[in-house]
Amino acid sequence: LADRRNGHGVEMWPDGKTYIGQYRAGIKDGRGHFSWPDGRVHTGEFADDWIQGVGTHAWPDGRKYTGAWIRNMMHGAGHFSWADGKSYDGEFSSDHMDGKGTFKWPDGARYTGEWQHGVMHGRGRHTDALGETKAGEWQEGTLVRWLHEGEIGEDAAQDDSEPQVRPSRAPDAAPGAIGLVGATDGVGVAGGVAQAQLSDAERRKHTDRL
Repeated sequence: LADRRNGHGVEMWPDGKTYIGQYRAGIKDGRGHFSWPDGRVHTGEFADDWIQGVGTHAWPDGRKYTGAWIRNMMHGAGHFSWADGKSYDGEFSSDHMDGKGTFKWPDGARYTGEWQHGVMHGRGRHTDALGETKAGEWQEGTLVRWLHEGEIGEDAAQDDSEPQVRPSRAPDAAPGAIGLVGATDGVGVAGGVAQAQLSDAERRKHTDRL
């Protein structure tokens, strides 16, 4: 590969990674397709050797994310889906569901509201599989209290019709931080929500240019 390649090109690495797409002055910049030997593929925009812009990333286990990227991380608005039918539509920050978004389960249940660092955090509405919707307040993935419907955006009194100890319906396989460049995704469990955790070494790889 010429150091100052411009336009369309192909780059292959000894470990099996492949990039096919646009270059500018020898770096990946523009539309492209990147594949890893473990079966992951990414198609979308690249900038300055980073996955950056809008793109789709697919995992061999059926997970798929389509949306905004910054420096190899899901960041901005996007859609994440799982092979078992779960999905999330909303905001991401540094590879985590973070901001406003809707998580849906295969049985028809869903949560729409605030997220922080991959878990429900703040106020939102949960609809169960039978269609009953209740407003509530969550902290780090755990339900704190139910709110009176219609007061979700205000200081609300607690709904005494439901016990405070009722468990929340937290997503059991939230994307969390997902390493794209590291060899593996380390998985831990915190607060009943499975989320990927990156070691320091994996994080360094994750934030390196491709």
